[in-house]
Amino acid sequence: MAKALADSKQPIYVGTEWEPFTEKGSAANAQWIADMEKAGRPLTAFSQGGYLAAQVFLDVLKGIDGEVTRESVNKALLEMKPISNPLAGSPYVFGEGKTHSPMQATKVMKLDGGTWKVETPDWVALPAVQ
Repeated sequence: MAKALADSKQPIYVGTEWEPFTEKGSAANAQWIADMEKAGRPLTAFSQGGYLAAQVFLDVLKGIDGEVTRESVNKALLEMKPISNPLAGSPYVFGEGKTHSPMQATKVMKLDGGTWKVETPDWVALPAVQ
């Protein structure tokens, strides 16, 4: 999208759910980048999201005492405590609830000549869903 809109005269801003993947020097991205490069995988928002999902899923699986079955995984997900990860600005939780909005923080990016630039280096926390 950045390349396609590079010549736009319109200011373009987006919010991120994770540490901006374009920030190669970010401490939060360091392990993800190392793991992706080792595996020969591209550094994209999609690979970052999949990586974070896998990390959370593995943390939940490690917490299962006993046999790992469909039922034990479902139970562990429903009972999980929030999991923090440096890639995300707020803890991730699945659990039981009428609504789910685990990603409650964002960093705002601005498109500048075909390149995304971080506008808010600190996470902006969004209000909780009531």
